Amino acid sequence: MKKQRRHSNKISMHFAKRDFVCKCGKCENALKISLGLIGGLEMLRFLSRNRINIIRGYMCPDAAEKIGSIKRNYYTMGIAADITVDNVDPREVFRIAAEIPEFRGIGLNLDAQFVHVDTRKAQDPQLWVEQHHTTIPIDASNRDIYLPPRAPLITSDALPGVSED
Repeated sequence: MKKQRRHSNKISMHFAKRDFVCKCGKCENALKISLGLIGGLEMLRFLSRNRINIIRGYMCPDAAEKIGSIKRNYYTMGIAADITVDNVDPREVFRIAAEIPEFRGIGLNLDAQFVHVDTRKAQDPQLWVEQHHTTIPIDASNRDIYLPPRAPLITSDALPGVSED
């Protein structure tokens, strides 16, 4: 006797459909999700070595309109998510996300302590920080403030017998 296959809610190794469904309660958990977004999130999970929590994934157009957003936005298109990562500071999540080519829109919300990622069609990544209801675009003049260079994990002076001559 063959076992019946159960329908899986898994989208990828670490994410399930329930992570991304609309939470408005009226659209019966509608879902639209980009595989490019899932791939970027899997890469972020690999690089951060910690669990990713999806704060907001897909939103149906009615839910988007209800919170004052336009009906067609990155959430309603299924290409955006707001996230936190267990045991990782949001600034570090932002920095890591900026290294992942799938993510073309990356925002750091300092007030609510989450990171927005999306896979919009853009030549260059769009980076911004939100603080005190103000959006600050990231450019060459302020990049080091919000995306400080990563310190080396091991320096030569920490290794016995190794010098930087």
